[in-house]
Amino acid sequence: MEEEDELEALDPLTIGDLIILKATPFNSYDGYLCGSKAEKNLSAHIAQKVTPSRDSLEYDNYVFRLCPALNYRHSHEMLARSKVKHKTEAQREAAEASMSILQQRTDTEVANNAKILKSLAETGTVNGNSHIKHLVRYGDFIMLQHVKSGYFLATFESAAEKDAECRSVKLVEKDNPLGLLRFLPRFKAHTEGSIVHFSHTLNIESVKQRGIYIHVSPVPIHEIADPNDPLLVKCLQTTHKFEVNLSPQFTPFTVTKYGRYTTEDV
Repeated sequence: MEEEDELEALDPLTIGDLIILKATPFNSYDGYLCGSKAEKNLSAHIAQKVTPSRDSLEYDNYVFRLCPALNYRHSHEMLARSKVKHKTEAQREAAEASMSILQQRTDTEVANNAKILKSLAETGTVNGNSHIKHLVRYGDFIMLQHVKSGYFLATFESAAEKDAECRSVKLVEKDNPLGLLRFLPRFKAHTEGSIVHFSHTLNIESVKQRGIYIHVSPVPIHEIADPNDPLLVKCLQTTHKFEVNLSPQFTPFTVTKYGRYTTEDV
């Protein structure tokens, strides 16, 4: 097991990797970021009765796919132009002609984004070429897709459901700019621009809300009746579930490998 951990520490994180994010926010107990399609929310299960191991993490609600920052430039421009009011008929006609062209570019943009996501799901790569890997560096814009639901992690300025002092983080059906995130170094040994490796502990910042981080609140929102129930998957044998939200106070997460695409998988 120690040898596997050492090898994982040398393994760089790449776009398309399937990961599990482990947090240690309270009393040195490990928690795992978990998504729910039905509730469209995120939570952290804090494991207090089991020793975390790679075998205990074989549960798909905990798996996220690393996606690149997709392009939304034309979509942004369309939204901005749609709010402009024109005083004359000539202005309105010119705007309509311009919007028609912009709509075509936006449709192409959306199609390209969908193509990238499809390639990631099918091959684990951006362009379908398994020999070309896109390394993830600290400070890069990335997105996190919940694999089981296909939904994307997105950050909002509205108050979190349980912890009103924090802002909300949800799973949304479509990719959008609210899902842009950055991995930032937790320790001085790493700097922005350096490569992120598996087993690194890091902070996750919202791109749209700089200085605001993915955070696990200390108040439990759910208790599991029997944490020692042998019928439960090990990572569900926990005593508490905590809300995941946004806060100026960050929760450090450790990137754990769930699986990497190989030629045998394709």
